[in-house]
Amino acid sequence: MAHPEASTSRGHAIAWLLLGGVAAGLFSLFVQPHLLRHQDLDVLHAQLRTTDARYRAAIAGRPTLEAMRAEITETLRNGVGYLESRDRGLASAELAARFAESVARAEGCAIMTQRVLPATLHEPHARVAISARLQCDAAELGAVLYQIEGSRPYVFVDKLTVLRGPAGRSGPRGSPSTLDVSVEISAFLPGDPAV
Repeated sequence: MAHPEASTSRGHAIAWLLLGGVAAGLFSLFVQPHLLRHQDLDVLHAQLRTTDARYRAAIAGRPTLEAMRAEITETLRNGVGYLESRDRGLASAELAARFAESVARAEGCAIMTQRVLPATLHEPHARVAISARLQCDAAELGAVLYQIEGSRPYVFVDKLTVLRGPAGRSGPRGSPSTLDVSVEISAFLPGDPAV
């Protein structure tokens, strides 16, 4: 016959094992998700601190941004970068004259045809454009384009087509490397900037 003490201690051991299993189950059901939630909250808190630091830095830089905005607004109001005339017809003539000057400065270029394109309205500024056909030496074409786009008021080369000139025909200065160039340039008139 088995000792009653052995079966009692065995029963106690089983009870303790069952109690440990129940405790482990309760821990994994109730405590562990709570701990994982706290870890997620720590990560979220770190992200919020980083975002807060970025916003504080942006707010601290606001006076600098306001000063830059005021400077840009003043530049737009003064018309820097725009043609002087507010009349579309006069602005087209100004653009055509500036283009003719740029081409005249280049020794190997000549304007063959030039026409004013209809003005268009790009709120809040009107756009004027001209189309021209030139004969240019290859070396002078780059200088003309640079002079057109590199000066103020701003003039933009919108379309450019370059073809080799007809064989046997020399350019304006007798150069054999003549190019037929079609170009469309545009500029803007000052308006009331909506900044």
